[in-house]
Amino acid sequence: MKLLSDLIDQPIDEDYADERLVSFRDAKRVTVDESRAQIWNDSDYFCYVRESLHERVVKASEMLPPGYSYLIKEGFRPGWIQERSFQDSLEQYKKRRPNASKEEAFRDVSKYVAPIEVAGHPTGGAVDLTLVKDGEELFMGTRYNDDPNETDNATYTNAENISAEAKKLREILSQPLEAVGLVNYGSEWWHWSYGDTYWAFTKNDKIKFRPILSEDGARRQTNEK
Repeated sequence: MKLLSDLIDQPIDEDYADERLVSFRDAKRVTVDESRAQIWNDSDYFCYVRESLHERVVKASEMLPPGYSYLIKEGFRPGWIQERSFQDSLEQYKKRRPNASKEEAFRDVSKYVAPIEVAGHPTGGAVDLTLVKDGEELFMGTRYNDDPNETDNATYTNAENISAEAKKLREILSQPLEAVGLVNYGSEWWHWSYGDTYWAFTKNDKIKFRPILSEDGARRQTNEK
């Protein structure tokens, strides 16, 4: 698969849209994991995304089988948090594999944390989500945000080393999102995007959203006071 790090020097056209950030908190058939127990994001806008992505996730949720709904883990992530997350993960990787080359470390870490230059979350054009059934979060073959290097790549959406039940659940999660035009980052079954760099590359389209680096920038984009 093409990694986000592979796109850093890739020429991709841009056609930026000035869209609001919108919260998932009031969306139908979509709930938000307010615990933030599995993310490093203390932004007030962690469950916000761009309006067109929000609309598509809500539309996809209406296609889910009865009893199922999406659970939002993370949407917008300020650029400075993205950069910190990447650097922290890179340092942890180097401790685990001190003999790895700089290039190998950068590429491996990019499987599960995007370099800031091409990251989707800071644009508001990416969302991490999983499935809930009858109010209970489901096990999707790995935990959300598991490291592919520590799960024998079981976090990959099309992984074969997971149970038949987990494969079916990933299909239930994925099919509606694909139907509304979202793109999955293949090493993370939970990561979906619209309008960011990876989406534009995959769809042979133009990048729609600029990164938002700060909390104040996000606040201005919501039109909230």
